Amino acid sequence: MTEDARKTRHTLAAYRKQLRRLKAQRQLIAALEQGCLGHGPPGIRSNSLGDPTQTAVLRLEKERERLKRMELGLHWRRSLLKCYLDMVEDSVVRMILFLKYWDGRTWKQIAVRHGVGATEDAMRKTAERYMELHPMPWFRV
Repeated sequence: MTEDARKTRHTLAAYRKQLRRLKAQRQLIAALEQGCLGHGPPGIRSNSLGDPTQTAVLRLEKERERLKRMELGLHWRRSLLKCYLDMVEDSVVRMILFLKYWDGRTWKQIAVRHGVGATEDAMRKTAERYMELHPMPWFRV
């Protein structure tokens, strides 16, 4: 696989990773919010001499700002993915790439969805061949 194809695959896979990070960040904020209300989840205790509630509120604000930055990054990655998928003319390849990188399905799930005779390797190789021949344009030298 060429460097351009690897970069394309990495960029597409980064969208799913960002979604997982965003979900974890939202869970952290929910736990911190619960702690600020006095329910005391782990991770908000103060190590300083300051007020633990004040420390928790400051951390909550910091994590909310981080969430906003993550959401902007996700929006950018989603736009890249959508542009790339829109450029794919072959409907079978587009479906494979969509299911893998947009929906986050495994190669096995994609093979089952594709139908009789489809294997995990065939789905993966189809996607890799396409990315080899058609890397994202912004990675071309």
